[in-house]
Amino acid sequence: MEDIRDERIAKAEEGLADMQEVLDQAKRAVDAAPESQAVAWRHRHLLDVDGLSGQEIDLVMRTTDAMREVLARPIAKVPALRGRQVTILFCDLVASTERRARLGDDAFDAFTARFMQMLRGTVTQWGGREVSSAGDGLMVVFRESVADSIECATEMHRAVRDLDADDPPRLRIGVSTGEVAQDGTDYSGMPIVEAARLEAAAAPGQTLANAVVRALVGNRRSLHFRDIGALTLRVVLGYGEVELR
Repeated sequence: MEDIRDERIAKAEEGLADMQEVLDQAKRAVDAAPESQAVAWRHRHLLDVDGLSGQEIDLVMRTTDAMREVLARPIAKVPALRGRQVTILFCDLVASTERRARLGDDAFDAFTARFMQMLRGTVTQWGGREVSSAGDGLMVVFRESVADSIECATEMHRAVRDLDADDPPRLRIGVSTGEVAQDGTDYSGMPIVEAARLEAAAAPGQTLANAVVRALVGNRRSLHFRDIGALTLRVVLGYGEVELR
């Protein structure tokens, strides 16, 4: 970084030195020569100083000094996004379009409000933080406990069933643990993509978790995973299903 800065400053200063030399010559010519000679000298140079007074030339020269001072300042380093391991959960309501058609817009909006309230309450209960929402689904981050994310997913499935006795709602949930980049409250990285694809691949009422989640949770809190074999989500392999009990 220092080599790049030194090279950039050297080139800029070389150009500024040439510019200042021409301006010095222009000022001397304007101050010393008769008007007709000064005009002739001006037109022999690429830098046209027609109409510039001695005061204006001084201003240009002071500007070059200011430019040199700016170029000499250290180059500020852009802070890298901080990486950390988190667990990402995606959940989504199954067959929401069909439910809207059956209930009608007003009743569905009222249902969605209760549904999202139930999901958010469960997230808070298990220590998650909502990152974003998309109408009838959430993206949630768990920064402390992987097991809490699975407990949360299990409780989400149970909680939403009671919202409609005639047609119990069902969720698809995907959970992935891994390294992400954090920028304020935003996250980016493969675990987010992975959790979203797991959610899309899950059957109604099912939670799919990646192998890292399964390994880290183990048998804690009497949570049990059922191996469903390999799933191919582009280049991501090896998932297990959380068995709801």
